[in-house]
Amino acid sequence: IIGDPYSHGKYDTGSTEGPHIFDFALFLGNMLKSCDFPHYKLDTDVRRDELKDNLILFGNPKTNAVIDMINDQLPVYFNVKEGCSIVSRISNKTYSDARTGLILKTKNPLDKNKSLLLIGGIRTRGFQSAVIAFTKHFDKIFQRNTNANEIVCIVEGFDEDSDKIIDNIR
Repeated sequence: IIGDPYSHGKYDTGSTEGPHIFDFALFLGNMLKSCDFPHYKLDTDVRRDELKDNLILFGNPKTNAVIDMINDQLPVYFNVKEGCSIVSRISNKTYSDARTGLILKTKNPLDKNKSLLLIGGIRTRGFQSAVIAFTKHFDKIFQRNTNANEIVCIVEGFDEDSDKIIDNIR
C-alpha cells in the first residue's frame, strides 16, 4: 500500500516515496514466480477488509493513511507530534535525522495471524535509506534479525561519494 501522491489525510500531505519504490519493486520482482496486476493499492483506495491480510506499507503516517491508522500499535513508531521522528519501544531510543529509515516486519495489528512489512522513513531521504538498506543489504538485515516473526532495522543514509545522493547506509 503506497501513499496517494495527492495531498490527503489529517496531515494534508502527498506521498513522495513513489520513485524509490521502483528499486524495491525490482528487487522483490526477482523473487516472484507469477504476478497478477495491479499489486499495489493507494492508501486512499484500500478497503478496511483488505487491511486484515499480509501487508507491505510504504511511507510514514503523514504520507500513508494506513500507517497513520496503525502507527500507535507498532513496536517502532513515528512520533508525528515532534516532526515525525522514529521511536523504538524496544530500545527506548528516538531517531530524528531526516535520513533515518525504518524496515519493520511484525504482526499485522489488525489481524495478528497476518504479517506486516513497513518500509518507511522520516522524510523522503529516510525512505530512500530504508530502500537502499533493504535492496543492498538484504542478507545482513535478515541474518542480524534471527527472529523471523519480527525484524526491526533502523538505518541512516549517507552520501558516500559527495554527489548529493544517498548511496549507502549505517
